[in-house]
Amino acid sequence: MLDISKIGAYISRLRKEKDMTQLELAEKLNISHQAVSKWERGDSMPDIGTLPLLSELFQVSVDDLLHGGERKEARGLGAIVEQLANEQPGKVAELINTGQSDPEQLVAIAPLVKASTLDHIVDHMEKDTLQVKELIKLAPFLHQDTLHHLAENVIEGANDVEKLAGLAPFLGKEWIQKLVMIVHEKNLEWKTVSKLAPFSSPETFDWLVDRCIEGHLDNKKMSSLAPFLKKEHLLKLVKAVESGRLPFAFLTPFAPFLDRSVLGDIVVQKMQA
Repeated sequence: MLDISKIGAYISRLRKEKDMTQLELAEKLNISHQAVSKWERGDSMPDIGTLPLLSELFQVSVDDLLHGGERKEARGLGAIVEQLANEQPGKVAELINTGQSDPEQLVAIAPLVKASTLDHIVDHMEKDTLQVKELIKLAPFLHQDTLHHLAENVIEGANDVEKLAGLAPFLGKEWIQKLVMIVHEKNLEWKTVSKLAPFSSPETFDWLVDRCIEGHLDNKKMSSLAPFLKKEHLLKLVKAVESGRLPFAFLTPFAPFLDRSVLGDIVVQKMQA
């Protein structure tokens, strides 16, 4: 990730080496002196279009600016910025596809890039270029449709499906249900469903309750989701117990989440049976 404090300190140093005031620098860049002050304090950083101008003015590379003047073995971030400043997102995808830059560098610059531009870049990157860990880092900056498309690629490749739970806050409800169904049907790590649960729709839980009543989902897995079940889902399980489709003991882990009146009725029925 970019360290805006280091970037700001480096800009301040370069400005002083040129014996310029913040106001003079601002005038050359056609921006407010308050903006320069914010950069140097580390409160913000130059936008994509301004970085190449600073690079030219101070006679340093964009990479130097973005790394706060520190020497780095791996470079390529500056090339991405320069292409973005020239409004060439397709060229950025080409840089990554050819290995001249890498996805982690795109992640680093993502907060400065418009969602539409970032969408264009990832749409033109070769399939499987983005690993799930990088996709999760990019998720806050991508439109949901683009994110769904990238997640689909992961599922098609049958790789890291469980890791997609990290995308849950940014995925649509339909996609959450799709992932839950895949985890269940492929018998993957159940903890993945627990991670997806806070973002799941009532329809997803309804589907899981049905699987449970039909005998396709065991008590341990279902009970792990008890805190997320709505009243109607719990009552559906209760009715399944009352009808004999589920054993009485099945409700034990759900007891803390059931109304006392409901529990009382179940106990009475059990005693009368």
